[in-house]
Amino acid sequence: MKQKAKYRMIALLLALLMLGTGCTHGPAAPTEVPASETVRETASAAPAQTQASETAPETEPAPEPTEPEPTEPETTADPEPTAPETTAAPEPTEPEPWLDVNDVGKVVVHVPVPADDRPAWDYTFDPYACSGIFRMAYGEGLDEEVRGFMDAVLACEDSFPCSGLENWLHINAIKDYLQPFCIYVDIWAYEDGDGYDDALLEDGRFPLEYTVPKDEFCAIVADFQARIEDLIAQADLREGDSDLEKAMKLYTASSLRIEYDYEAAGETTESVLCAYRVLMRDYGICQEIAPAYAYLLLQAGVDAGICGSLAKDSSYAHMWTLIGLDGVWYHADVTWQVSDPYSLRYFLTTDDNRDRDGLDVEYLNIGEINELWHRDMPINDDRYSYLWDVRWYAVDHAAGCIEYYDDPWLDYYDLDTYTLERKTAPLQ
Repeated sequence: MKQKAKYRMIALLLALLMLGTGCTHGPAAPTEVPASETVRETASAAPAQTQASETAPETEPAPEPTEPEPTEPETTADPEPTAPETTAAPEPTEPEPWLDVNDVGKVVVHVPVPADDRPAWDYTFDPYACSGIFRMAYGEGLDEEVRGFMDAVLACEDSFPCSGLENWLHINAIKDYLQPFCIYVDIWAYEDGDGYDDALLEDGRFPLEYTVPKDEFCAIVADFQARIEDLIAQADLREGDSDLEKAMKLYTASSLRIEYDYEAAGETTESVLCAYRVLMRDYGICQEIAPAYAYLLLQAGVDAGICGSLAKDSSYAHMWTLIGLDGVWYHADVTWQVSDPYSLRYFLTTDDNRDRDGLDVEYLNIGEINELWHRDMPINDDRYSYLWDVRWYAVDHAAGCIEYYDDPWLDYYDLDTYTLERKTAPLQ
């Protein structure tokens, strides 16, 4: 009994002791504290923390960390740069020419030049093309007569306008040179045998006759125009070509294309005195070759005509072309060039050259119409003499020159082993 009472006293004392120290069992109920009270409480707590730190036992502060002083890495000097070993580039060399044989068996030397990217010359058929030589002989009024004649022919009419018998005779003399297909057109209308007079004139028009049916004649004209367009394209005329370049290109293209007819073979409907056969078939003699080249020049807008003479010993007659550049006339002989294509030996020459060639210069028949002679039109300008030694060439339009070789035996050399001297000449 006494012992139980003793235990109860001890328990009571322990409970009182615990109440005095504020200890509780279990979590305390949460209470809201005003913000201002929290601030004051935090502020009042700060000194206590400071005081606590001040009363803490003194300890030696840890040394502040220090960064190690940077030290420059030991380096060794770079060796002097040396250029990589290379072999010297070979000096550029000019491209060499090469030989070829064209469709008619002529040796062709190709001279490489920079590519010409200009567009092809825009050719348009000119039905009224007429040589300035004929105008000199017959007067400027000839143009109107030519226009009336060609309009009637192309329309296949049975007559053409003409101002009188004299101009009628002029048209008859030059019609085949105006348009080579006019060999199929006849303006001679005979009355009372072989006489003719103004009685042929009716209402200002003279009669026209055709030697083939009109539908066939129209087909001939169409084929001819297409052929001329093709020949000009073959000569590689380009937009911007000067008259000199056009003349040179057409000269060489003709000499490469044409074969000389040593037997002078021709058809009865085709006169050997006109250009039609050469232009259509690439075959003929000087009386055909000369006007054929002149015709192409006129179609290209370059003034041209023909000229003829006997040899000094009268052993043969010859005809060639005249070219007008800037109002100055020159000789050009494609016939004598066909055996030596790409040469310019007979291109833009003078009366002196023709004299040395053995032709009777004093009796040159200018235009082959018995109206103008050497005394009326001497040809002495030698500004293009630098071209006469050109053997093979190519035009470099961009550089304003031709690149050429002047070795006369060039096509006999082995070009794989023989070095040629390449030259240039200006296109003035």
